[in-house]
Amino acid sequence: MTVVLNSQEQLAEAATRLWEAVMELAVTVFEDHPADTNLVMIDDLMERVSELQGACDAIRRGVDRPDSGRADVLAVVDEAADAAVIAYWRDLRSYRPIFELRRAARMRSPEWRGWATGVEQALEHCAQPIDDMRAAIRAAWQALSLLGTSSRVTEPGGHCD
Repeated sequence: MTVVLNSQEQLAEAATRLWEAVMELAVTVFEDHPADTNLVMIDDLMERVSELQGACDAIRRGVDRPDSGRADVLAVVDEAADAAVIAYWRDLRSYRPIFELRRAARMRSPEWRGWATGVEQALEHCAQPIDDMRAAIRAAWQALSLLGTSSRVTEPGGHCD
């Protein structure tokens, strides 16, 4: 049982660190942007950051539940973490969004270049917390597997897998 509690604490800490990193990114994107931001690129970036925030919020809500040690709740957290990974790596850190950010900054004022650099740094600060979150979820699954049949997901008919 101690292993499960430790994995739940690790999961909660990882969720908090990820939320903090994503909020840093959100502040940079939403509040620190240059004044002349009537660009579709900015709107798209804000939309993608909002999607990442939503996935991270779902992670936090699942981890904060009193029954967060159950397999069905962990599965929801795991699914939200998958959504966060996709939102981060595909929608924010892949070649295309970074290229668009740099191109927009190059074509505008030094204020834009500074902001774009800040966005990239905030994005980079999210990478380790995302990796830590995935590791904490794996540890939680491993801890649940040590409990044996008492933690198996029950099907709607009441039968265990």
